[in-house]
Amino acid sequence: MARILVVDDDELMRDLMRLVLDAEQHVVEVVDSGEKGLEWLRRTPFDLMISDMALPGMDGLEVIQEVRKTYPEMKVVAITGWGDRAEQELFPLVRAMGVEYTFSKPFMIQEFLQGIAELLGTTSRVFVE
Repeated sequence: MARILVVDDDELMRDLMRLVLDAEQHVVEVVDSGEKGLEWLRRTPFDLMISDMALPGMDGLEVIQEVRKTYPEMKVVAITGWGDRAEQELFPLVRAMGVEYTFSKPFMIQEFLQGIAELLGTTSRVFVE
């Protein structure tokens, strides 16, 4: 079981990620902005942060930059609905910052959970091959 922070301004995506990560028995907190995400990180230790890239105010790239500076060991997953543009422009940037997993929306839940499990060194309880 890991403590996971989800940062996404899309309520349906937050609810979906909370639902599937709860089913994996993780402790999940969700917030709708990068600023709120950083506030949570200052108060509570997390094992993993999942951040959307297109956020109001402080965007996901800025959030990841701050996390890398302040919490360099934290595992980070980047997600976005930017499609091909993300694969060509954004994801290479965040991978260079140490983000190991990136997902374009919409993504397959099984692939998402497998990536999270690999990153955390666990196995998926709900979705197996």
